[in-house]
Amino acid sequence: MYYSDFFDYTRQKAGPDALIWSRPVDALDTDTDYFYWEYSPRNVCFAGWVGDQDPEYHGLEIALNHILESARRKYVNFGSDIGGYRTDKSALGRPRDVFLRWAQLGCFCPLMENGGQGEHRPWMFGDDILTLYRVLAVTHTELGPYLYTTGTNAFYAGDSSMTPVEVDSFLLGKDIFVAPIIKNVTSRMVLFPDEGALWVGYWNKTISYKGGSIKEVDAPLEEIPAFSRSGSIIPMHVTSPYSMHGDVTSEKAITLLVTHPMHACELSDTHALDRTVSMLEPFEWRTIPVAMPHKCASSHSLHL
Repeated sequence: MYYSDFFDYTRQKAGPDALIWSRPVDALDTDTDYFYWEYSPRNVCFAGWVGDQDPEYHGLEIALNHILESARRKYVNFGSDIGGYRTDKSALGRPRDVFLRWAQLGCFCPLMENGGQGEHRPWMFGDDILTLYRVLAVTHTELGPYLYTTGTNAFYAGDSSMTPVEVDSFLLGKDIFVAPIIKNVTSRMVLFPDEGALWVGYWNKTISYKGGSIKEVDAPLEEIPAFSRSGSIIPMHVTSPYSMHGDVTSEKAITLLVTHPMHACELSDTHALDRTVSMLEPFEWRTIPVAMPHKCASSHSLHL
């Protein structure tokens, strides 16, 4: 009742658009299984976090488990404390690699949040981590129109912004697939969802995988396996060149990321379980007029 009462009180004081930060689920970790219970009612949990975790890979794994359980229980939007809420008492409070892998997960959660005990400022982890973190933060911000649309549709449909795929990966909306790295490894096996679909690298458009296939995917520390669905149209608000989806000239436009391989040819890669990838031609930039619902029309950058 606490979250419901506080939600109602907040809206009485701050207006009908006010939100609260609440916890969807948490669990007792028994090292062999998780006993989950719900904290916040779904109808007041527009922004949630999934509890406090230790700053280590096991903590990252627990956070992902809680995120996926929140999705299974149809909570709409949530995230977890990047790097873990707790501290390991070291100078930074957490290892650099754990901090970065957690930020990669946060980038593709409905909410990307960073805070807790110890050091959380990305520039304190070195220039290399800062550069990579900036790309992740910008990418998440760019996805604002997609996340807003996905969250709104999920709420009214009684669903979640995320859909679990197996036990350690997920769909964000319908058109972004993410396979997080939650261990100290540089590759992982991935089951690609939706047989018949084609999943194209979110940043590296030269790779694609067929839905229903199981492949080993490279994941060096600076990369998270993330993919967009071929044929999808993802609305974004691009304001900088960091994510390679536009530049500052896109700031006053809605950028539509259209993912589709052109003149694809099959190529066998014997270095990774004979996986099949598609070689794509470079994307073109075009500007086309798009009618806007808010009594205006303007030109918008479209990736073709």
